[in-house]
Amino acid sequence: MKIVKEYLDFETFKSKCDQTIYPLVLEKVQKAFSNEVVEKMKKIKTVFISSFVFGSILVIAFLFTAYNGAKNNQNITLYAAVGILLTAIIFFIIGIIYSVNYKSIKNRVSQYIATELYNADSIYEKAFANISPDIEYLKPDNKVFLDKLKECELPYLTKKDILVNKPDCPSEPTLVSYEKIGSWLIDNKFPVEYYFLHWQYEVHRKDRVETVNVFRGLIKIYTQALKEKQFSWSLSNEGVSGIKLFRKFQNTIQLEDEQFNRTFALRAFDRQDIFKTFTPYVQQLLVKRSYDNGYTHFAKFTLQTDPEQNSLTYDFNGKKGFMRIDTTITSDPSQVALGFYKDILLDVYSFYYLLCFSYIPLYLD
Repeated sequence: MKIVKEYLDFETFKSKCDQTIYPLVLEKVQKAFSNEVVEKMKKIKTVFISSFVFGSILVIAFLFTAYNGAKNNQNITLYAAVGILLTAIIFFIIGIIYSVNYKSIKNRVSQYIATELYNADSIYEKAFANISPDIEYLKPDNKVFLDKLKECELPYLTKKDILVNKPDCPSEPTLVSYEKIGSWLIDNKFPVEYYFLHWQYEVHRKDRVETVNVFRGLIKIYTQALKEKQFSWSLSNEGVSGIKLFRKFQNTIQLEDEQFNRTFALRAFDRQDIFKTFTPYVQQLLVKRSYDNGYTHFAKFTLQTDPEQNSLTYDFNGKKGFMRIDTTITSDPSQVALGFYKDILLDVYSFYYLLCFSYIPLYLD
């Protein structure tokens, strides 16, 4: 039997990663940024910025010359203005060519670093090990994970999962696409998958129909290993506007901690199971965890269990870069290393933050 305990705070997690993760990131960035690459990026950046600056100056000169030529009816001045304009266009073309080249180099460098960190260094696996050895990040083709998934009655996303994830919109949303991004194994018995879903809905204006994109994230934990210990419940700390205002206070269970009741909407069919799971200390710790959200992408979420599907799902606002190694590339290797490092830390800790809300109540026991 597990014992409810404090969650791992971000600073403790970061101090571990400073020793084990940052050196790996810095090594890969320095390897990608040879002196030749840095100098090349600086030169290309200087050329395209200078080209745009000179082009802009020449456009101003063209306007001034053309105005004087037209005002004084001087054809020679007008011809000079045309020459200035053509020169400005040439500078802009040069600037565009070099800016595209600069962006291409940045993309290649970024892709190289991300691939090396993900494959050669298994950076996510090492980062999650700093959270807990019980939370294993696994590659999609991991045999242990695939074998565990085969034991599940309803693997992958189901229609019911998608319905749970469907966002509240002014008009009926349509699922455009979904993509599996990550896989985990918790306590060596609970397979976990993260999906990124793209939805769209239409807004009818007076003169046009506008298509609006909505991105949602869905984490699915397969809870078949719990067997008869499973029960139906849901927990949400999302905002209370519109439809969600009604849902938040519909059939909610009030517990001993008033701050917990103000922070969360907790619903369940079996009150006895809820009171056994959400003890006063658990309530207090969940409130603390909810407000300790300075280092997560997803402060708001809804989770719910489904014993019929043997699953627990999290629904939250989707972020395209979540669990994808990326950052902004500049010609400064130290800044790039810090960018990659911060991206990895926030991705890993954001997943852990969400997991806490099913881990602290000891539902996954």
